[in-house]
Amino acid sequence: GGCSPAEGMTEELWSRMVDDASDDGCFCSDEELADLITYLPPPSRDDAPDTAPAVAGVAAAPVVPSGPAAARPQASAPQAPEPRTRARLQVAVFKHLDIDGDGRLRRNELRTFAEHTGFDGEEGEWD
Repeated sequence: GGCSPAEGMTEELWSRMVDDASDDGCFCSDEELADLITYLPPPSRDDAPDTAPAVAGVAAAPVVPSGPAAARPQASAPQAPEPRTRARLQVAVFKHLDIDGDGRLRRNELRTFAEHTGFDGEEGEWD
């Protein structure tokens, strides 16, 4: 089965799609999946933001953590662990694509994937 745009695509469906070499799928090799991890921004959920949002053209200021967050060591730049299996690669790419962290890839998140795998159409073509 497929998915509706409103419901989004689950990790399981997305993994099946990137494993499917037929016209119904969008097969990605392990190398292509690993490359996606390099190009996509790392998932930022479960961590406090490093900067406050910019306001009307004013540069963002660093957030100074307080409370329990202050006790955690701060990494200079998040690094994605090196996945070792295809399943781990798929999970890692899915998490990078799932910007809102809801466990489903919706329209804009899937478009990011499509653009990184060769889609260069206009907005009307994406719909």
